[in-house]
Amino acid sequence: MIPNLIIVAAGGALGAVARYGLTLMLTAQPLAATMIANILGSLIIGAAIGTVQGRMLLFLSVGLCGGFTTFSTFSNQTLTLIQSGNWAGAAAYAVGSVTLCIAATLAGYALVR
Repeated sequence: MIPNLIIVAAGGALGAVARYGLTLMLTAQPLAATMIANILGSLIIGAAIGTVQGRMLLFLSVGLCGGFTTFSTFSNQTLTLIQSGNWAGAAAYAVGSVTLCIAATLAGYALVR
């Protein structure tokens, strides 16, 4: 059990640092940074599911992707758009994010098959 916790923690740390780096690169576009993180994370998890097992899958899916993707931030940004009265923007952002992330997961899986 302890080795698995270390594996998840290491992946999570790398994912969190990568996410922070993406945020720094796109400080003027926080919605884009969130969407890109979620799409890339979906691509990575799709590829991982299609190629690896065991602890490597744990490292990549729970650890790395868990630390990198930002669904809670996505939810907060969508709520902020709604609260500002931008219902169309919120709907476009939510539908676009979910659609693109599902497509990226499928693409990641397909790329390694």
